[in-house]
Amino acid sequence: MYNDTIFTVADNKIVPLCLINLGKYRLPNELRPEPPQSAIKFRKGNERQYYFFASAMQSGEIIFLTTENYTANIDKYVLFSRNTNQGSLLVNESNELSGIINDWDGGPEFWPEGNINDNEIFMAIPPLTLKAMLKEKDFNNKTVKFQDKKQTLKLMVEKVVESDNPVLMVVKLKEKALNI
Repeated sequence: MYNDTIFTVADNKIVPLCLINLGKYRLPNELRPEPPQSAIKFRKGNERQYYFFASAMQSGEIIFLTTENYTANIDKYVLFSRNTNQGSLLVNESNELSGIINDWDGGPEFWPEGNINDNEIFMAIPPLTLKAMLKEKDFNNKTVKFQDKKQTLKLMVEKVVESDNPVLMVVKLKEKALNI
């Protein structure tokens, strides 16, 4: 569950590529809740509030870093550029934690679950999540770049059945997509 290293495949071997150093927020080895007996002890301890675990994915020169506190269950998303060695915590216009805001068609916020290649990343969205999105009043009030795309999304979601497979949202990264 706890991993602070990004790996890659080179010469048919899995090798470390880079280390995510959380500094003072790094969970000490003795507190890692991976073995069942330490997980019970960890969940009852007060020190868990001071530590975060991170998961990371790299696509091209961008590292997508998700951190979560063991008590708050609120994900924090960070974009990190390997070119500039700088990162940015993602927040929305209200300064609340968020994923990448979808101003294209007003659909769900985006955070990648995987990558197709160095320039394309994806997120799977369950049909129920899409259906719920249409019912939210702020969906209709969202400012979007392409109103016709918003209508296309709305029509597509109306046709989705709850038992359908998740819908894949595929995003193509622009050159120099990260301006930190």
